[in-house]
Amino acid sequence: GSEMCIRDRTNVDQGSVEAAKSILIGIMGDMDPTLQAAVLPIVGEQGWNDATKSVRGLLASPNARVRYAAIDALGRLQDTASLEAVINVAIGGDAQDVAIRHAAAMFLSRAAKSGQIARLVDHENAGARLLAVIALRRQKSGAVAGFLADEDPRVVLEAARAIHDEPIEIAAVALADLIEQPTESDALVRRLLNANFRIGGAENAVAVANFSTRAEASEEMRIEALEMLSQWAEPGPLDRVLGDYRPLEKRDSKLASQAIGPQIDLLMAAPEKVRLKAIEVAAALGIKKIAGALVQQIGETGRTSEARGKALLALASLDPAVAVRLAEKIPADQTRGRLGLAKLSVMADHAAEKSIDQFISAISNDDTRIKQKAWDILALQKDAKSTAAITQAVDQYLDGQLDARVQLNVVEAARGKLTKDQQIRLKSYREKIASSDPLGKWLDSLSGGDADRGAALFMGRTAVSYTHLRAHETVVRSSYAD
Repeated sequence: GSEMCIRDRTNVDQGSVEAAKSILIGIMGDMDPTLQAAVLPIVGEQGWNDATKSVRGLLASPNARVRYAAIDALGRLQDTASLEAVINVAIGGDAQDVAIRHAAAMFLSRAAKSGQIARLVDHENAGARLLAVIALRRQKSGAVAGFLADEDPRVVLEAARAIHDEPIEIAAVALADLIEQPTESDALVRRLLNANFRIGGAENAVAVANFSTRAEASEEMRIEALEMLSQWAEPGPLDRVLGDYRPLEKRDSKLASQAIGPQIDLLMAAPEKVRLKAIEVAAALGIKKIAGALVQQIGETGRTSEARGKALLALASLDPAVAVRLAEKIPADQTRGRLGLAKLSVMADHAAEKSIDQFISAISNDDTRIKQKAWDILALQKDAKSTAAITQAVDQYLDGQLDARVQLNVVEAARGKLTKDQQIRLKSYREKIASSDPLGKWLDSLSGGDADRGAALFMGRTAVSYTHLRAHETVVRSSYAD
């Protein structure tokens, strides 16, 4: 009854309130921890500062619930004088109690000013310094930057999270500058890189580019640094760490290219995943300095097909004529995988007319993706040889002799290239299949199509994934209904 009287003062006279207050404060002297833990929140919420001394005494209670409630109440009472005592409880026997630590951090954020909290930077206990960082984060105080130089990695990471995630803009530069220091925490590195990315100046681009060359850093973070440089001029609207909507203004594209240019030689000696990303980014930024290294990598048969293929595509964006000459020299036994696909793409984009014979040769390649790519390229050509190859393949399709994995490519390539007789035969054949099989319209796509693009579409487009899920649910429900 006393608690209800205090918390709801509507239509209650002052005398009754004071009487209830006296009773509740008296209960704090009771030996029953359940009653103490129940009264302390009321004392804090009502701001009864005349009970502060009694609340302080309960910091020494043997009951953890009471100690928690006492710390919370002192924070609400803004009792700065209890700061040292609260810290001692939180880093002493209760150091492993997450509830007590939370209450202590809340106490600091409520009862102490940022300057007082910041002085804990010199506290000998890392737990106390960690509480200070959390409290400063709640206050959104730039003083949290002082903890970025802490000797304990946990404190540094928490300070970085406070500055980056809140965000605390006034401390962003201090966070960005920390990228020059070695660290093993990817969670910290992500925020250091992103701080530089978001500030977006020339020196920040240089810092990110320099980081991408650091051998001690993880490959994932080096690739992230390179990805940031590729998006420097036009940043996406979502934060790269949190995914929150934090749009940035467009920046000068020269900042990224000028930053990464001097690092090309080091990046070409990096592990393959980093090197491939560097090639992709440098080519997209139009850095011609990389061309010599690309020529060398294309010719190194010891490298993977993917590495050589990406190098060839990158070179084509910088020097198409050289890329075509190198593509033409790639022997037939190496025209497979990513390198084979890159070869066909380069020749189709920059030397299609003189490469028809090579495209026709590629439709007999052992690699299905090469064959599909060749048919797709032939579909775009208007010469007699390409048309003849397509019409011949259509005849094989109608006779049931065409490789099922390229049927879809051939049927699509045939549009606008068949004689009237072939058009009639093809239409009749497909209508027959459709009438005899409910899935007849789509049978050509069962073995054909581009698996990589399909996976990217399914995994990258939420609407497609959702449609597939709903269709699956419908099938399952129908099965149960039957």
